[in-house]
Amino acid sequence: GDGQALEIPGDPRTIQRWNRLIANSPSDDSILELVTRRMESPTAPDAGTLVALVERAPTFEEASRWVANLRMRGVQPDAAVYTSLMSRAPDFDQAIGLLDDAEADSVPASVDMLHVLISKAPSFRRALTLLSSFADRGVQPDLDVFGRLVARAPGYDAALGVLELMRTWSVTPNAQVLNRVIAAAPDFESARRWLDVMLEQRIPPDVLTFNTLIARAPRYGEAMDLLTEMRRQNVAADVTTFNTLMARAPDQELALDLLRRMEAADVSPTAETFKTLISRSSDYATAVGWLAEMGRRGVRPNNEVFKALIGRSPDFETAKAWLHEMPSSNV
Repeated sequence: GDGQALEIPGDPRTIQRWNRLIANSPSDDSILELVTRRMESPTAPDAGTLVALVERAPTFEEASRWVANLRMRGVQPDAAVYTSLMSRAPDFDQAIGLLDDAEADSVPASVDMLHVLISKAPSFRRALTLLSSFADRGVQPDLDVFGRLVARAPGYDAALGVLELMRTWSVTPNAQVLNRVIAAAPDFESARRWLDVMLEQRIPPDVLTFNTLIARAPRYGEAMDLLTEMRRQNVAADVTTFNTLMARAPDQELALDLLRRMEAADVSPTAETFKTLISRSSDYATAVGWLAEMGRRGVRPNNEVFKALIGRSPDFETAKAWLHEMPSSNV
């Protein structure tokens, strides 16, 4: 029945259905059967078929064999096929070798190939060389290229160098790029200035921007100021925001205030939240009460929770009892 339903030769929808069947096929044997039927059908395999086969192949070698076999049957690989092969390549040298193969096949280099190769490059310097090499081939780098480059940057100066390259190419950074610059900044003041730059240049900060800054704030008050700024910028705080602030809270009352804010924001506490509450508890009984509260809320304790309970234990025997309790809690 599948064959009859599929056979409208030349119809793009027919080709897509064949390729979708191959991509979603449950086993190697069924893939082989589908390809065999495809070769015998009026609808010849195309480059999209090759992409599906490359992505489903269990190894790079098997993917390469599919490409070689179908090439002998007249199926010419295109840029998408070579990009998929590059992503499957086990190392950079084999991936970059496929760029030469593509050019030998008169397949031009593409920005998607550059994305893959930058991710596989053995060093930041090699990734920069790729940018220059692809530019010589007429490939315009996009935001994703620079995002991958800044992710590879070994330090703050290198990250700033990527921003300078972006200006050269007239590519505007986004929050994801600038978040990595903020994380690489040598101190909080340098990192905080990037938030001002984002606001001046109308680049919307996201929750990671603020979480990174909150974690780097030298004082609790400065961290809380950033929570206020989040609300001003309509950026919703997440569980990481509250957990980071709670860990910075100097006393139990401030930690409890953050729990109330967390609940008001409809953010569910995690084991990390309760670990901090246990650590900040005014006495041992309160600390144990937080463990009971975890159970009521369906939050499973982890290793850090038990470490906090052991730390709050009034004597050695109590601490040892918590250690013995851990296996029964699957910790």
